[in-house]
Amino acid sequence: MTFDEARAFFAELFYGEHHIPSAIKEFGYGWQLTSRYMNFATTDYNNLTRLVLMAHRDAIRVEIQSPGPGMLRLAIWKRGREGGITESHPTIEQAIESFNNYKPG
Repeated sequence: MTFDEARAFFAELFYGEHHIPSAIKEFGYGWQLTSRYMNFATTDYNNLTRLVLMAHRDAIRVEIQSPGPGMLRLAIWKRGREGGITESHPTIEQAIESFNNYKPG
């Protein structure tokens, strides 16, 4: 994943480049941004739902971390559709099917 691809992903998530809350930096296998000013919810301001749907659409692994008090980090990196659990990313349909078929312990 290139910097431009990461910037485009974050720009779509935050409704424009001018709303990206911090600098995008290299991180592990991909890119990250860290800020005190990110809110994620499933409805109303539905950035959490949009983040999940975009990740499954684009085969991008997203990790949400807390690097310090009051801080939130989003780390992203590109995956493929094939391969093992550490190499691939399911489509949203595959994720929903897996969720619906899960039988707890």
